[in-house]
Amino acid sequence: MDKIGIKYCGPVHDSSGYAQFARNFINGLSKNTEVNLSVEAVSFENARPNLGPMEDLLKSLENKRSRYDLKILNVTPEMLPRLVDADKKNVCFTMFETSRIPTVWVECLNRYTVACLVPCTWNKEVFRDSGVKVPIYVVPPGIDASYYSRIDKIEPTELSNLPNDCIAFYSVFQWTERKNPIGLIMSYLAAFDGVEDVYLVLKTYGADTSPVQQKRVRDMILATKAQLNLKKAPKILFVGSLLSVEQMTGLHKRCDCFVLPHRAEGFGMPHLEAMACGKPVISTGFSGNMDFMTPENSYLLDYQMTIVCNMPWIKWYEADMEWADPDLTQLKKYMREVYREMKITKSGKMLNTKTASLARCGQKDVLERFNLEVTTDRLVKVCREINNA
Repeated sequence: MDKIGIKYCGPVHDSSGYAQFARNFINGLSKNTEVNLSVEAVSFENARPNLGPMEDLLKSLENKRSRYDLKILNVTPEMLPRLVDADKKNVCFTMFETSRIPTVWVECLNRYTVACLVPCTWNKEVFRDSGVKVPIYVVPPGIDASYYSRIDKIEPTELSNLPNDCIAFYSVFQWTERKNPIGLIMSYLAAFDGVEDVYLVLKTYGADTSPVQQKRVRDMILATKAQLNLKKAPKILFVGSLLSVEQMTGLHKRCDCFVLPHRAEGFGMPHLEAMACGKPVISTGFSGNMDFMTPENSYLLDYQMTIVCNMPWIKWYEADMEWADPDLTQLKKYMREVYREMKITKSGKMLNTKTASLARCGQKDVLERFNLEVTTDRLVKVCREINNA
């Protein structure tokens, strides 16, 4: 079988979710014997995480000049007019996190691409209902199962002021309304008021990871805490700096339970990575993460749909869009349940509890169904279908 030439265009050096998706796809495609791959870098932001060996791979693929049949543009669709190659088949990998996508996105996808790739089933439905006419394929990003198979050899990330004899809930997100940080913090504070041996570790950032933005996030955490009449507030540890890939994995290993009551996700890579590390996950039972989270492998929060708000700096969010409002009372209940069960297992071995069962099931599911080999094979199959159409 002849190789298929693919140029992958995306924010490969950034720290965003789009960038992480791009690197995962590139990592998988670079190992696939059916693909001749080159890379074109664009950027959405100034943050530049330490990518380790991935930096060398990206550099070699950016310098590579080779024939290609398809150009995959891992960007938001309004960028398409200036990035498509007129003499090639252009395909956009993108996502959105509300009940419909912006009208200009629909227009750009229909005009400039021959197909659209999205990471989850929910997005396929939303894009089609919004008016996208080109073929839409679900192509989820994958994780390197071989990397997670050596999780025992990866050192936990050192977190100052986090003792070993505590239960550490943790979350990874950008501080925006969509991620619902206020709901998370208030639920945690209310659930554990007066409890000494519990922490909430927040790996988060504002517009970027600068000192100014780190102070802004700290101030918002303190302001949220001040809204509740607490007897003795449980501890919160803020991590605002950039972490390398191994440090992020070490963060998953160091902490005990991932929790994120998001309003919507295009996919949910932090959830997937936490599950790959064998951690129990509490999150909203809505949107992209539902392609890999189930009642059998996760704690899923009920929700009701609500109006998108408090995102005025992003022009794509509009008043007639909706997303989820998760049940914070249920979130408190689940965190307390995890706390009670994990308190028994703090010796390092998890007992045969519901929490341990969910974590084991989640790890098995994502490593089998969302490993790079499986997801890359899916992407290559889709690319061949598009190219032969």
